[in-house]
Amino acid sequence: MTWMTENLHHHIEDYVERRCRAPELRDGYFLPLNESYPHESEITYGCDTGFKPIVEGWWARSICRNGVWVKEPQCVEEKACLPPDIPNAENEKKSKDWYENGSEIQFECKAGYSFNKPNNTARCIDGTWISVSDCVERPSACGRPPKIPNAVVLQNQHQELFDEYSKAVYYCKDGFLTEDEERMKIVRCIFGNWTAGPTCIVKCGSHPLVPNGDPLVHRSDQLKYACTRYYKLVGPEIVRCRSDYTWSELPRCKVNYCLLTNGAYEELILTKDEYILNNEQKEFKCFSDKYWFQNFSVVRCIDEKLHVSRCKYRFNTGLSTIYLDTKSS
Repeated sequence: MTWMTENLHHHIEDYVERRCRAPELRDGYFLPLNESYPHESEITYGCDTGFKPIVEGWWARSICRNGVWVKEPQCVEEKACLPPDIPNAENEKKSKDWYENGSEIQFECKAGYSFNKPNNTARCIDGTWISVSDCVERPSACGRPPKIPNAVVLQNQHQELFDEYSKAVYYCKDGFLTEDEERMKIVRCIFGNWTAGPTCIVKCGSHPLVPNGDPLVHRSDQLKYACTRYYKLVGPEIVRCRSDYTWSELPRCKVNYCLLTNGAYEELILTKDEYILNNEQKEFKCFSDKYWFQNFSVVRCIDEKLHVSRCKYRFNTGLSTIYLDTKSS
C-alpha cells in the first residue's frame, strides 16, 4: 500500500511539473489569464507603451512545454534591438535575445563569403542596426563538391560554400577503389572549381600475373592482356572482375617461336642463339671453305619446330631468289 501511495505521489508530481505557472511579465500583459497552464498550451502577450516584445511584431506567443515557457515572454525598451539577421554571417560572440541601445556587435562571414564593406561591426541605434555589411559570395569560392558515383564526400552537410584552398575528402564505397587503387582521394577548391574527384571502380585485388604477358589496358574491374614477343595469347583476351570480387578466367602466353641454338648446326655461322617466330624464316651464312661461293641456309619455324635447309648458293633473278647447290668436291 505504501508503494502504491508513493508511486501515485510521483505521478502527481510529474503531472504538476508538466504545467507552467503564469509568467511574470514586466511592462506587458498576456491572455488568457490563469494561475497555471497545461503542457502545449499557448499565451499571447503584448507590451506597454515604450516597450516591445523580444520578437518581431507588436504581439508575441509563448508555448508551455514541460513546465517551461518557450519562448519566455519578455518586454524590452523600444530603443533596444533584436538580434540582427545578416544572411551568411555569424556573431563572433554568443547571440543574445536582445541588445541595449548603443550596443555594438561584430560579425564574421561564413566560409566562402566576405563583407561588401570594410566594416564588420553593427551598432544598435534607437531600435535599428546601422552600419550593417552584407556577406556576399567570393568569386574564388566553391560550391558543394559534386556527387560522384559510388563515392561519399566528407564535409559539413549544411555548408553551401567553401573558401579557396579548402579541402574535401571523397571515400569510395565498400567494394570500390579509386583509379589509383586507393580508398580515398582529397580534392581542393582552386578559384571557384574543385580539382578532379576520384573514379570509384569495382575492386578485385591486385592484377593477376600472366607469365610472359602484360595488361595493355587495365582498370580495377577489367584487364586486357597481350603477350610479350615470341609468345602468343591463348584464352580470353579480356579478364573481368566478377561480382564476388574474383577475376574471371585468365589467358596464358604460349611459346610461339623456335630456338636455333649456337653450335647445333656446324655448317651455319652463328654467334649466339637465334629466336625465330612461328611461320617465320631466316637466312644464315654457311662456312665458305666447303663451297665455291658464299652459301646460305634457310631456317623456318613451323608449328614450333625447326626446318633447316642445306647450304646453297643464293641467286637473285630480280623476280625471285634461287638457291643452287655449289658444294666443292
